[in-house]
Amino acid sequence: MTRCLAWDIPKSHIGYWINTRFMGNGYMLEAVKGLCELGLNHMNFKRVEIRCESTNLKSRSIPEKLGFELEGILKNEDLSADGSKLTDTCIYAKV
Repeated sequence: MTRCLAWDIPKSHIGYWINTRFMGNGYMLEAVKGLCELGLNHMNFKRVEIRCESTNLKSRSIPEKLGFELEGILKNEDLSADGSKLTDTCIYAKV
C-alpha cells in the first residue's frame, strides 16, 4: 500500500530568486534562515531542501553559509535560467 499524505514525512523545499538590484545585501540569506528556523523549530520539519543550479555560486552560497549539506548533484537535470542549455542541479539539505 502506498501512502500519499503530504505530512507523512514532514519536510519542505525552499526556492528563491531575487532581483539583481537587491543582490549582495544579505536579504535572501536572512529570509532563508528565517524559513529554516520556522520549519525546523516550529513546524517540526525533519528535512529542509534547497535545489539550485551548480554554476550559480551566489545561490549555492546561501545553503552553504547556513550549514546545509550538499547531498548530491544531478547531471543535466534542468535548463539554464535563459533556457539555452542543460545544467546540473545541486541538492542541499538540512535535517
